[in-house]
Amino acid sequence: MWACRASDWHSNGYTLARSIVAESKHNYNDPMPGSDKTIGEELLTPTRIYFEILELVKKCDVHGLAHITGSGLLKLHRITSFGFEITDSVSSPSPYSNYCRSLEASRTPRCTGRLNMGMGFVVVVPEADAKLACRIMGPGSKVIGSIVKEGLKAGSLKLD
Repeated sequence: MWACRASDWHSNGYTLARSIVAESKHNYNDPMPGSDKTIGEELLTPTRIYFEILELVKKCDVHGLAHITGSGLLKLHRITSFGFEITDSVSSPSPYSNYCRSLEASRTPRCTGRLNMGMGFVVVVPEADAKLACRIMGPGSKVIGSIVKEGLKAGSLKLD
C-alpha cells in the first residue's frame, strides 16, 4: 500500500475546516502558524488533481484506489473488508492541518480520522509494483503500510 502527498485540503474537507476556524478565536486574515500565509490563503491552495493515476492503472496491478478527502483515512474501508496498517506517512501534515489539530475543538481523533493528514491518494498494489507506482506518481509518493486481517491503525492510533 502506498500513498502520494496531498496539496492539502480537498473539497469535502472545507466544511470541517470552516467549522474549526469558526470554533476558534482566529479568522481567515490571521497569520497561519508555521506558514508565511494567512489562514484564508492556506485554504485557497488549489487541490492537486491526481492525473498520474491514469498511467498507473495501465502499468500496475492495482487492487484498490482511495482519494483521501472528507472522511480521511476511513475511506480505506471502501477498498476491501480487510484492514490497513499505516506504518509511515507520506509527509508531515500541512500548516493548516497542524493548526486544526492544535485547537481545542479538534484535539480528538476526528482530525486523523477525517483529514488526509498529508496523504492525498492511497493505492493498493502488489509489493512487486510498489517502486513503479511511486515512480509514476512522482516525488512525495512512497510505501506507507500494508493490508492486514482487520481494522485501521495509523501508528499507535486505531481509527475504526
